[in-house]
Amino acid sequence: MGRKKEKRPLSDYMHDLIHKTDTDMTTLSSLEAFATAIMTNDAEKAQRIIDDECRSKNLLDTGRSELQREWSNTLLEETLPTIQTAWANSSLDGKTLLDIACSCSSTEVLEVMIGGGTHFLSEGQIRHGIISIFEDLGGRSISGQDQKNDSCNQALVNKQMSLISLLLQECRSGNDNDNDNDLDQLHCRQRMLDRLLLESCTGKQWTMYSPNATQVLLHLGADPNVKSIATEIHDAITPLHLVAGNCRGTEGIDKLRWLLLDEYTDHHQTADSSSIGTSQVGKFEKANLFAMTTSSHEMPIHIALRKQNYRVAEIILEAIGEKRVHVGFEWSLEDAIIIGQVAVDRANVALFKQALQTIVSSASTAESIDTTKIERAIGGLLLKVLDERSGFGKARPLSATVVNIQEVISAVEKVNDELNLTNLALWARDEISGQNLLHLILRGDREREFRASLLHPICELIMKTKGGEGIISQACAAKFGGYSPLHLAVALECKESISTLLEFNADVDAIDAEGHKATVGKFI
Repeated sequence: MGRKKEKRPLSDYMHDLIHKTDTDMTTLSSLEAFATAIMTNDAEKAQRIIDDECRSKNLLDTGRSELQREWSNTLLEETLPTIQTAWANSSLDGKTLLDIACSCSSTEVLEVMIGGGTHFLSEGQIRHGIISIFEDLGGRSISGQDQKNDSCNQALVNKQMSLISLLLQECRSGNDNDNDNDLDQLHCRQRMLDRLLLESCTGKQWTMYSPNATQVLLHLGADPNVKSIATEIHDAITPLHLVAGNCRGTEGIDKLRWLLLDEYTDHHQTADSSSIGTSQVGKFEKANLFAMTTSSHEMPIHIALRKQNYRVAEIILEAIGEKRVHVGFEWSLEDAIIIGQVAVDRANVALFKQALQTIVSSASTAESIDTTKIERAIGGLLLKVLDERSGFGKARPLSATVVNIQEVISAVEKVNDELNLTNLALWARDEISGQNLLHLILRGDREREFRASLLHPICELIMKTKGGEGIISQACAAKFGGYSPLHLAVALECKESISTLLEFNADVDAIDAEGHKATVGKFI
């Protein structure tokens, strides 16, 4: 296996390139020399070049500001096309010198570019600059193949927060009234942070290189509920809605937990070196779990369930809380079943119990209870619980798995008894293989402890279904061998399982697809 190519900061690469090509720096124009200073992270040199240019042209403060504006907005490809070609990375396409400084340089270099207190940057430039900070161009591969930055390096986070804080000082509303300036600047800053927070939860490409972008923006004062831009947002979408629909796995879990925290004001006060008093920044409520879209009236949990984003859905349901899940919501039966599937996938007993209550309430009205819907839903979920491919089936250690499944069975039995269900076990059968709960327990790859602990309580539950003895002896589909549970127990030579099945009147004369009976004689 080839050695993985190390990442190199752009400034290091530039130093090497200049040395390798024996570049004559005296032949460069002022702008080209300034761009080279930016890319080599040389703040002192960049400042000197600006000062010299202003002196040579007799530029006053206004003229200096115009020069900074012009140079900051110049495209790299127009200034140093050879450098861009040599770096062989399309991520530099369309990048201005300001973008390069934001993504590859220090706060000292950025201060040189935008310093002077004239606030010449537009909101668009500030936004692109912040996105460039998160793209981390200088820390990415020189090879031409961008690599995802999976690490939440604290040093990088601190650098990003410092650079963004510096850019945010440039926020302004255009109001010339000095009395309102600070407040306007705060509002402008808030809208900028909230827009970027919303975008950080969409899964857009720039978020790939800084998985911690959502966290950084929240630390800097973004509102988890983005109220400052509420009137601009289509369908009343919030960051939580976007995470539920777009962010899976570790990425989704991290973003969700950051949005649900309520401890960002203190971090913001220490991280932000803005001249604006940070005490004016409000302490925001954590993300609203119950925010609803205007068109489809969906909360984040509905989207997570619809997208089968199980890991994110599990955390949202836990955050909502058990009582509010089945009391404060009107769930459809389909949603209730998916909550059960989330519980099975995540091997979450508490959530499975919530799912049972939600299924019952979704199939009930003030006048009646649709027991058939309840039996079908719960029977199907119980079959998944015992499937070796499910979250419960794969969970280890085995002893903990057995205890969890026993608790699930007890919860199902409680609902069965309370509602006097008579057909639940009939629905706990795979439509293709014809295998029922007993077949799954008696698979050849299941451990003895699994059979010994679960076979008896499942038989007891089955016997509460009308025609339970028939299910105890039920054969799987002929193309899968037509075996009854007793055939499987005999094949395993498991006397304990055979004894349990016979205790519940398993049919010793049942035949498989080839006409063979289970030879139980030698085990009795």
